[in-house]
Amino acid sequence: MIPEGAVCKLYFDLEFDKTLNPSSNGISMVKTFVKFIQCELLSAFNIRCKEDCILHLDASTSVKFSQHLIFNLDQCIFKDNINAGNFVTNACEKLQMFLQGDSSLDKSTLELWKTFNLPEENLVKFLVKNKDDNSVLFCDTGGKFKLSYKHDHSFIDN
Repeated sequence: MIPEGAVCKLYFDLEFDKTLNPSSNGISMVKTFVKFIQCELLSAFNIRCKEDCILHLDASTSVKFSQHLIFNLDQCIFKDNINAGNFVTNACEKLQMFLQGDSSLDKSTLELWKTFNLPEENLVKFLVKNKDDNSVLFCDTGGKFKLSYKHDHSFIDN
């Protein structure tokens, strides 16, 4: 629990139902997600985050993939969970734009993602099916995002 107004570290809950997503590889998805967040930290704050600064907590079961990530950054702590949430929201908005084929996404963002080896086929894997058969991001965003993916002019809507 993070008390309201308290400083906090960047944290993520990454989860999905394994029975609804049998082809999803959670470990691989987490590795790619970490690269994505490392890229966004560099872009937003010019902070390089090494893998050993990230605490991985596994709470997976036979039916649910669940990992919690806590970023222990020497150079950065968020004023409160609202500011941390704003960072997450901004990153997810960029991801949403990319997945929908939005051409207004900043070209420097795309170039930075390429340098972090984040090809489209890896970013698309962040979408999983929920119990309602909707495509959702496997990162808990507090229900702020309903993601869809545009590929070859078709949409997979949630």
